[in-house]
Parts: sequence; C-alpha cells; structure tokens
Amino acid sequence: METGGRSHAREVVLNHLRRRNLAFACALVLLLPAARAAAQWASLGAMPAPRREGASLIFQNLQGTVAVSALTSQVVRVRFVPGPSLGRDHSYAILTPPTGDPAAQVEVGAASSVLRTAALRVTLTHAPFRVAFASADGTSLDEDDPGRGMAFAGRTTRAWKRLRDDEHVYGLGEKTGELDKRGRYRGGYAYAMWNSDTYAYGDDTDPLYVSVPFYIVLRQGRAHGIFLDNTFRTSFDIGRTDPGLLAFGAVDGALDYYFIDGPTPRDVVQRYTELTGRTPLPPMWALGYQQSRYSYFPESRVRNLADTFRLRRVPADVLWLDIHYEEGYNPFTWNHERFPDPARLVSDLRGQGFRVVPIVDPHPKAQPGWSVYESGLAVDAFVKNKDDSVYKAPVWPSQGENSPGPSVFPDFTKPSARAWWGDQLKGPYVDVGVAGIWNDMNEPAVFVEPSHTMDLDVRHDGEGQATDEREIHNVYGMLNSRATFEGLARLRPDERPFVLTRATYAGGQRWSAVWPGDNVSDWFALRASIPMFANMGLSGFSFIGADIGGFAEVPSAELFTRWLQTGVFYPFMRAHTTFSTPDQEPWSYGPRFEEINRRAIEMRYQLLPEIYTV
Repeated sequence: METGGRSHAREVVLNHLRRRNLAFACALVLLLPAARAAAQWASLGAMPAPRREGASLIFQNLQGTVAVSALTSQVVRVRFVPGPSLGRDHSYAILTPPTGDPAAQVEVGAASSVLRTAALRVTLTHAPFRVAFASADGTSLDEDDPGRGMAFAGRTTRAWKRLRDDEHVYGLGEKTGELDKRGRYRGGYAYAMWNSDTYAYGDDTDPLYVSVPFYIVLRQGRAHGIFLDNTFRTSFDIGRTDPGLLAFGAVDGALDYYFIDGPTPRDVVQRYTELTGRTPLPPMWALGYQQSRYSYFPESRVRNLADTFRLRRVPADVLWLDIHYEEGYNPFTWNHERFPDPARLVSDLRGQGFRVVPIVDPHPKAQPGWSVYESGLAVDAFVKNKDDSVYKAPVWPSQGENSPGPSVFPDFTKPSARAWWGDQLKGPYVDVGVAGIWNDMNEPAVFVEPSHTMDLDVRHDGEGQATDEREIHNVYGMLNSRATFEGLARLRPDERPFVLTRATYAGGQRWSAVWPGDNVSDWFALRASIPMFANMGLSGFSFIGADIGGFAEVPSAELFTRWLQTGVFYPFMRAHTTFSTPDQEPWSYGPRFEEINRRAIEMRYQLLPEIYTV
C-alpha cells in the first residue's frame, strides 16, 4: 500500500463510480414495484364512526385501521395500517412517546369527527376518510388532498397532502439542492430515504447516507412539521408529480406520521427533538480544528504532522487515523509494522495537546480463532441469512491479499450485540487511549452485492421481533453509532463520548456527530454544504460538518482556503481527503495561504466559547 498509490487511487475511484452506477440501477429496480402499484392504489373509502381510546380515535373498515392520537396539545399522531389491526408499536427514533393529552376533547358525528386540543383542531371526515389540521382559531394548516387522502397498494402506503402556492418546504435531512426543498422554480423535487454509499456525489444525487423523513412547511410566517416514522424505504414528492400536491409514503410498514405544530420553525424543531432526542454536549476538544486524510501512516508521518502543527503555530485538537492503521482493513486491529506502539503514540500526542480518533467499520473479519469473531459467534451477535446461517460478505476486495475477505456484520438491533460491540472497543481503543471513534461504511456498504449493501432478505433480531434488511437498513448506521456511544460511556463513565458516523436515521443525533460522506473537491460541493447543513439542523442534527477541501479529487489553493473559512462556521470542523492526493494541510499551499488559513482557524478558537455554550 505504501507504493503505487496513484494507480490504486485511480482504481478506487473507478470502482466506486462503477458501483455507484450499479447501485443507482438497483435503486430503480427497488422503485419499480411502487411505480407499478401507483396505478393500483386502493382508497380507504368510507369509515364508520370511530371508537375513543383516551386521547385517540380509532377508525376501522375492511380496508384498514387508522388511529389519530393527540399526544400533546401541539403534536398529533396519525397511524394507518392496511389490515384489521395496528400491529406492533415500536420506534427506533422516538424516545418515549407522550401518553396522550388529557385535555383533548372529542366530538363524534355522523359525517365527521373532531379531535380538539388547546392549540389544534383535527377534523376527520368519514366518507371518504380525510384528515385536516387547523389551529384552534380555525386557520387551515395541513390537509389531505380531497381526491386522494391516504391509500395503499399491497403493503405500500401513501398519503397526499395539499401543497399551496405560498408554502415552502424545509428539512428532510441530508439532501443536496436548495434550502427550499420545493424548488426555486416550483418544478418540484422528489426524494428517497435509503442510506446509500454515494462516492463523489453531485447536485442531483439522491439518496445519500442519511435518512431523516421529517419536513417543515412554512406559509406566511407560520410553520408546522410532519415526521414519517417508517424505517423502510420511504419517498417524498414535493410538487414534482403535481405542483399542488405533497405526497409521502413507504414500501412497507405503517404509514405512521406525527403532525407537529409551530407556530415558528423553532417551535417545530423543539417539539420534534423532544420526541427524537437532542445532541448531547460534546467534549470541548471535538469543537476544535481537526486534521484527517485517507490515510496518515506510518507512525513517523503522524508524529511529523503533529510536530508541524505546533512548529507552524496552527491550532488543532484532533488527528484522525483512517483505515491504514489497521491490519488488513480489519477493525479492532493495529498494523504493528506501521504503528509498533499505539498506546505510546497516543500518549505522546496527548502530551502535545492532540486527541486521536480512529476509524472503526462494522465488518470484523470472519477469522476462526480470532477473539473478536469467536466472541461474537458465542453471543449470537451477527446478522443472518434466511437459513439462519451467519451472513458473510467480502469487503474491500480491491485490496487483494490485504483485504479482510469474508466478513461478518453485527446485528445492532439486538441489545446483547450492541453490548458485545461496545466491549470490543476496550482493548484496541479505550486501553490505547484514543479519544473517540469514527464509524464509517455503516449504511452498511457491502462492495460485492449488486445493491452495494446487504441482501434485502438478511435477517435481524429487530429488538426481539425478527425482521429483514428492508426494515433495518436505514437504522443500521444509527444503531452502530448507538452501540459505540454506549460502549464508550460504559468504559469511560467520567468522559463524554465522541462518535462520528456516516449513516444514520432520525433520532441518531442522540449518539453521534455526522459528516456527509465522500464529497468532491469543487465549488459546487462547498456551496452545497451550506443549505444541506441548514436543513440538517432543521431536522434535529446540530453536530455536522463536511470534509473541508473535499474528499474526492484535489482542491486548488483558493478552494481549500475558502472551504476552510466556511468550515470555521461548521459545528464539526475537519479537513479530510482521499488516498494519494497531495498534502492537504493548512500550510500545503505556500506561505500566503498558510497565513490566511492560520487566521481562519484562530477565528474558530476565538468563537469556541460561544459555540460551546450556545
């Protein structure tokens, strides 16, 4: 790996682009059943009068079951399942749902029913069944399209909402494009939620690595939000098919959404994060400037990097170790030829004021006799095939004999597997003294599969209710970061855990910071990071930041410097680049740019007290 790096980098780029095209084709295949079903939507039709259960109204006919529940005076949950019962009520995103608004009032009539709270009036038309939200004074906020409402086709469900000309739409998490997800020219956009390894993504790439099925509508200064809590592949059509409609739905599972009242966007986000959780206060060092690349090795290069930061008086707090510190791209290992004494290195760097954060991908090698693999087998920690055998897949096949080969994937939907994962952090990482953990490739990325992820019929524990990859895929990365966060908290109870993840789901802000993966060294990617992060913030994720300078390709001196200046205002400030690119440190572009870059980083540290206490 130390020689022939440029040809290797070219191979990596070409392989990623081939897989990206194949993954896009597979995504289209996944969408075909839903597209065919669109012509066969079955309406809910007419509903008989509901029954009341506390602050909920339950509607049921031969087509399906709908529950409308006033959780608080400003949050109403609508849950639709085709079939005779609502089934299991479980969420990976919601902390603890409110039990219901005790002050909610119900009026049941022959043609419609009304659910009232101190802030909202929810009108439920019986025939055909439609839902309309209004403020207490009767101002219309959100309503089903009169011609469609909610419908299903097999296991696929969908809702159609009116989209008014003066409404603007924000949120939806990690998406490219404009701040207003409706589109500047009202042409409309459509978005999918399916965590994907998207190397060198562009302006029209969708989906990316993170799924947050939550949006905010702003109309004439008044805001409300809708959170579709469904972990299967979901989609949103914001005026794309019909400029007067906003549609959303899922390929399976309940159509389970929360209407969240404002009246301001801040109120909506506050109530949304009361449901899904908030980012914990990070350690102060995690808010400083951080330097990374794929990869800094061997040890002498890392030491030289640290010395150069201090010699040139460029402030920095964290040095990152990408995958070349490992033995054969295998997590929980160190390559002792490159890093003969990791604990001493980490200790020496700590003496210079640096923390070290290594990458830890979720694919340990299936190596008989290796303690990590054997202990995982002993506690049944890995995902399985349909026949109950352990699922194995090769990762990093382009590395040839350096590849870990067939690897296993922890089943993070099983509490005991999450605990096992956390325990594995002790020897190679916590005892060595690293400050945090970087969880990458956790969509999960499976290089050799046509879909570039696990087979969709791979089995997961599902917190005690067995399910498959279709339901768990979008939360796999979030549960990976949860297992890491909880493991660090357990092993170091007196320190705040720091975890960085590439893939996550709504609610994942509780466990990790997020960066938007493998961006490109161009002006578009720099510009695109700003509306993306604004919408991530509106979606509950506040600890975010892009690879400064861009990951793929090589930035000019001006692009790197402008990006660094922008990164001063990212919550998470890290420079990162791909394998075998030229040096990409603040001093790499000559004395003039070094001085500008130093001043920018110094500004970050001047702002740090405000950032830390905001």
